[in-house]
Amino acid sequence: AWREIEILSADSAQPAITAVVNGASFDAAVTPGSWVSILGLDLAASSRTWETSDFVGSQLPTKLDGVSVTFNGVPAAVYFVSPSQLNVQAPSMTSGEPVTVTVSRDYVQAPGSGTANSKAYDPGLFSYMVSGVAYAAATFPDGVVVGDPSVTPGTRGAKPGDSISLYGTGFGSSPSGVVIAAPTALSGPVTVTIGGQQATVQYAGLVGVGLFQINAVIPNLPAGNHNIVVQFQGVTAAATPIIPVR
Repeated sequence: AWREIEILSADSAQPAITAVVNGASFDAAVTPGSWVSILGLDLAASSRTWETSDFVGSQLPTKLDGVSVTFNGVPAAVYFVSPSQLNVQAPSMTSGEPVTVTVSRDYVQAPGSGTANSKAYDPGLFSYMVSGVAYAAATFPDGVVVGDPSVTPGTRGAKPGDSISLYGTGFGSSPSGVVIAAPTALSGPVTVTIGGQQATVQYAGLVGVGLFQINAVIPNLPAGNHNIVVQFQGVTAAATPIIPVR
């Protein structure tokens, strides 16, 4: 006699999406090819980022530890999974239309779903938090992170004339689902204002999967923490992290 045995996961909670936002600024919108953070409950049973073994050639993984995501039915590349947050790259899609985001998990019958607005441009700078303050995730040419060394050891404050690199996403559509072979300059100018003064932009372009780099020169500013504002194609970034000038 034959017996059919069904093996179920011990964790079978249905994923629930509470927000779908720009992965840098946390603006409630997505741009084709940009990094997106999905917030919620029971989104995954584990926490990890992708590894080299998850890639197939130049193709990015669309499933990590049984978790997959689609935007309007199109699979998204999955970079990070955890029970409360997923970081994914939005696939290529038409901007300006509502997007249905679906999170599915192996061994869980019902997926979780949510909606987000899609924008052709939604520039956002990546930042890091220290004691509730958002510092721009910027680096000097020597690789040292820009920051306040009194609160973040190993960082260095900027000074007028310094060249720094800023990193962001949402500066227009970018290739999705594949490794980026070479940098590509943006077709239009990026405006960077620090402490209310316009900075000289030396370079702005795509340098990685959904990742844009902006090289700018610190203007003549007094010592202090100064907000940085970035604008592209008439759209201003929703978040304005700070740059410490020392």
